[in-house]
Amino acid sequence: MSVVATLSFLALMQAPKAQAPAASAWKSYPLGGFSFLLPSAPVEQKAPAEVKDTRYWTSTHAGGNVVVVGVSTITDAEALKKPDAVLAAAVQGTLANQGASLVAQTDALLAGWPAVDIRAKTGPGMFGMARTAIVGNKMVQLMVMGKTEAAVKAPYDKALSGLGIGAQAKGPQTVAGPNFSAVSIGASGSSVELPRMPKEETFPINTKPDAPLMHRFVATYGNRVYIAAYADLPTDKAPTDEAEIAKGLQGINDMVVGSLGGQPLPAVDTKLDGVYAIRNLVKMGSNGVARVESTIVGGRLYTLMAIVPAIWQDHPEVKRFFGSFKLKAAAPSG
Repeated sequence: MSVVATLSFLALMQAPKAQAPAASAWKSYPLGGFSFLLPSAPVEQKAPAEVKDTRYWTSTHAGGNVVVVGVSTITDAEALKKPDAVLAAAVQGTLANQGASLVAQTDALLAGWPAVDIRAKTGPGMFGMARTAIVGNKMVQLMVMGKTEAAVKAPYDKALSGLGIGAQAKGPQTVAGPNFSAVSIGASGSSVELPRMPKEETFPINTKPDAPLMHRFVATYGNRVYIAAYADLPTDKAPTDEAEIAKGLQGINDMVVGSLGGQPLPAVDTKLDGVYAIRNLVKMGSNGVARVESTIVGGRLYTLMAIVPAIWQDHPEVKRFFGSFKLKAAAPSG
């Protein structure tokens, strides 16, 4: 299904006028390869003929709210490479087609898959809350609409808590994912794969007058931040043997971890492109994590960092970022 058709599908997410509130008896229903927790038996609605590969259902709630769920298939391979752009367009299409007024929009996840949440005024005396996600090649949406936000919130939270990815549960590694490509880490000659061209920043590595410069490359993708950085250490101070390198790396990671202001877990040994490195995980707030890996080769310090939702710390996207690092030995610049 094309993105245009997907947006048409999202335009169908409106409360059916003929249905009356029904007594609530929340149950899970398998629909379109997903599992939805609904307050009453779902009624499948007929989609317009021009909207292909799309199914949607409505369920009524005793409080007068309407739950709408839908599943569509996205056949546009290029769109699957840019899920954030598709989700952003889907939100705008939903709002435009319904004449809704956006109250708030936030990035989210559905079992590790990219998603977006919206709260909106969907019409005179109507309020809606929705989560839209791309799971594999499927777009799934859950929306609850009612008279007020207060009336909608509890059934929305309950329905969302029971939304399962069902037959899609093999995991995010099946999705095409963002369009990663190798990016040179500045003059170092080394490279790492990033989801988009990074922004380059340069700053002293510490506050000393002769501090070496850190060259940092930052790429943001949805609610994930990927950072690759390097600095040429003074030749007379650069560690050479493994013990010195390990000590130097721990000092560097302590500095980086300290700047994040989170709760660090003990460092562990790892490898970056086959070279000895150390890794730290840092808990960021209640649902975030930063993964930091550093190595020193030929007097040059390399640091990779991913700041992601906690559920993403072992996500294939994160593994791809760290696993894509390619080292090119080069003489330090000073």
